[in-house]
Amino acid sequence: MALNASTLKSALQSSLESYPSSAAASAQGWANAIAAHVATGQSPQGVTSTPAPGSASALASSIASAFQAGSAAGAASGLSGAVVAYYQGLLFIGTTLGTVTAVGGASALTSAISAAFSDNVSSRATMSEAAGRFADAIQACAQTVIVTHAPPVAVTGPLI
Repeated sequence: MALNASTLKSALQSSLESYPSSAAASAQGWANAIAAHVATGQSPQGVTSTPAPGSASALASSIASAFQAGSAAGAASGLSGAVVAYYQGLLFIGTTLGTVTAVGGASALTSAISAAFSDNVSSRATMSEAAGRFADAIQACAQTVIVTHAPPVAVTGPLI
């Protein structure tokens, strides 16, 4: 399975349309959507990701803080930082261990999220349009995540 922006968009739209009562509740919806999106991706060895312990709650907490930033630029910076930190903590446990070694689109994500906030306000975007802009930005960043797997370890021993 590959990363799918349409499922991310649907999950973000659902979160937006639920009109969460707090930044924490809204952030939890976004964190769930992002985690579910990343779980559909695979490393070069065809291995799905395993989030680091505690990373899902850290993602939700960081997104909640971003939503309380008081400005679109602050929210964009905090949101992109939360997403990138989540990506950096992913593990890929397959034939050999894989870790995230780079997130090439990290700085572009901040710009894209900021533009999405601005575009959504200026165009009076529908929930679907807003979710689509955010999903496209997150998807583009996710596709720049570089996973490196450790080379196989040589094992020497008798035939048993």
